Amino acid sequence: MPDEIKLVLFDMDNVLCEYDRGRRVAFLAELAGTTSEFVYKAIWESGFELLGDSGTLDAADYLRGFGERIGYSLSLDEWVEARRRSMNGRSRDAGDCAPPA
Repeated sequence: MPDEIKLVLFDMDNVLCEYDRGRRVAFLAELAGTTSEFVYKAIWESGFELLGDSGTLDAADYLRGFGERIGYSLSLDEWVEARRRSMNGRSRDAGDCAPPA
């Protein structure tokens, strides 16, 4: 079937849900035993996060590189928890992005 959908991509951060990078950075800093400033510089100011967003790194290389840059061997569960903490279930424009009860 030529019209078959093969991929659906949702833009979560500040589109479907509000994103608070500061909460994510603070949680990662706590895990790594360092400062939020260090984590922010190591990931966002260095351009590393852009490599992940652009698809330059595969998932394993991204997670490993993330941990190397913050000086802590971050697990996938910890990375997901940091993302979860940074996303607010209410969007300014889209309403509640949580599934209905």
